[in-house]
Amino acid sequence: MGSWGSGGGEITRVLIREKAGVSTQNYPLSFGHVFKRGDVPSGSSVAVYYNGQSLPSQFDVKSTYGDGSVRHGVISLRMPQLHAHSDHSLSLVRSSEQSNGQGLDKTAILATDVGALIDLQGPGLRADLRKAIADSPQLNYWLKGDVCTEILVRQDLSNQLNALWEVRFYPTSGGSDTPYIRISHTIENINISSRGNVHYGVSIKQGNANPAEVYSKPSFQHNHSSRWRKVFWLGEEPPEVEIRFDLPYMISTGMILPYDTSLQINEAIIATSYTNWLSSNRDIMGNGDIFMYMPGGGGRSDIGMLPGWTALYLLSMDNRMREVMLGNGEMSGSIPIHYREDEYGRSFYGRTVSIDDRVSFNLINYNGPAPLGDTDTPWHADQAHQPSLVYIPYMITGDRWFLDELYYWGGYNLAFDLYHRNTRGDIPGADSSYGLIAGQLRGVAWGLRTLSDAAAMALDSDLEKNYFRSKLINNLSWFVWRNSGANGHGLNAVLWRGTPHTSPSWPNSSLISPWQHDFMVLSAAHIARQHADMPNAAVLRDSIGKFTINRFIELPPYAGVAYRMPLSDKSNIHYTDGDWARFAADVAEYNNNADPKIYFDNQRYSYSYAAIALGASAVVSHLHGGRGVYDFIKEHSNYNTWARNDPTWAFVPVR
Repeated sequence: MGSWGSGGGEITRVLIREKAGVSTQNYPLSFGHVFKRGDVPSGSSVAVYYNGQSLPSQFDVKSTYGDGSVRHGVISLRMPQLHAHSDHSLSLVRSSEQSNGQGLDKTAILATDVGALIDLQGPGLRADLRKAIADSPQLNYWLKGDVCTEILVRQDLSNQLNALWEVRFYPTSGGSDTPYIRISHTIENINISSRGNVHYGVSIKQGNANPAEVYSKPSFQHNHSSRWRKVFWLGEEPPEVEIRFDLPYMISTGMILPYDTSLQINEAIIATSYTNWLSSNRDIMGNGDIFMYMPGGGGRSDIGMLPGWTALYLLSMDNRMREVMLGNGEMSGSIPIHYREDEYGRSFYGRTVSIDDRVSFNLINYNGPAPLGDTDTPWHADQAHQPSLVYIPYMITGDRWFLDELYYWGGYNLAFDLYHRNTRGDIPGADSSYGLIAGQLRGVAWGLRTLSDAAAMALDSDLEKNYFRSKLINNLSWFVWRNSGANGHGLNAVLWRGTPHTSPSWPNSSLISPWQHDFMVLSAAHIARQHADMPNAAVLRDSIGKFTINRFIELPPYAGVAYRMPLSDKSNIHYTDGDWARFAADVAEYNNNADPKIYFDNQRYSYSYAAIALGASAVVSHLHGGRGVYDFIKEHSNYNTWARNDPTWAFVPVR
């Protein structure tokens, strides 16, 4: 690694690729980054080097591990020279120097041309950024230092609507002669006591001396419990660059499951994905590539541990896929799942609604404050098919907007159901604030994934961190207790907490979809990597992972990808670890004693049950027989064809 001045050695690298064909001096850049536990110890910072020379930079810590080392932070810098059509390799280096500088104060900010007017035509409301800054008794800093200052500004327009801005400044300091200002504009309709659709037209103007319109839309429906975002530069915009992160390092942090980094993504797939994105509804209240009717079945690009477009981005780092991913992340705001507590005196006042405050609140059968008016929208949100829209966007940008989205999705999952979340008497004294996520097994998997992401990335200073962590710990404790089998062989650890299926052909009993179980295994493995110090995380992963592995060993191996399997025999007697032979016979009978190889013959594509099982077997390949199962599925599922086109499930054996 070598010596890099005061503090330590190189942690990882980030490649900056100039894309616009323009050479630029003192280029401004900010990006988010995750770090391995211990790589940036408590009290340390991250410096940026280029060609062995330290660059003007700052490091804003956002989230830490239990030992105080940095999990996630935002790096801002000025590159002295960015050469046209060239790659620039930046070294991120541990540093003992912690001071970012003072940042801009209110006087300095108002001395710039910063200003924005958002006119809402219909309600007759106007949001005024400059006035909101001037009226703020204290600035709310998101990034603060000599290289970059970003403030978060809010202005309430009515009981129902409010404006938010994220205003980023790269001042003319440290030898930089060009100031850059970026403004993110948001209108929110998310207060729980003011739930209802609003119709209006909008105009956004930027600047103070000579305000200029940068966006307008004559009329639209602002869905209840939703928000929108538009981002523009005030004045000069930096030329396009491509930020290429070191994916193997990101995977090593535990924040991302182990994708197959050897894959060379098909260029035609990227081009097609980008073309489809450009033809989608990307405007305010649009849906981009997101399915508006989420309960719809079938293989979909937004379903997986991460959506297909995010997997394509991570394995290509291509700017087109970055635009698709960030754009769909912004479309997340259109979905009516955002509920902010607006009742003064509650512990989460001004934040996402908490089931600690509202113990009986639930969304599946909405029982919150009465709506103000119409609540019909084109959306049908669904826990069982929810995509992960904002986790990676926040991770790589560090934009507060995406973090807030992650908070709202975490809150949505905890408040989704009421009937199950008090553990239904399993734990004496537990009420509905216990926060158990239940329902369809795939809904449990995706809900826990989102909750885990929110707990991992939440700011140390935000209430949401302990809130999400405590609920995640509750879920892990319950699942490990209820699904015994940590030392078993798999059958007695089948997750039946999800709502089981039924079939007239298998009376008096219930069925499991093994591919949904694999979703749960992937989610449990993700949690165990993100929260390695969390009790029961690894135990749950290994306990339920045994069914994923052993169904390919104890059954005819091709039968492991059957669509459904009995959860109990026809007498409704559940199987135990000694019942694999009886289970195998019942699986064959339920599937009409068909040749199991037929299952695999139809499983040679990216959204097949075999592809899902491959991904799940990869993350538990350390279990007995696991690597053999992974190799078997990979060999028989046409992996080398589908994975290059859609790497959603293309994980490799790394514990």
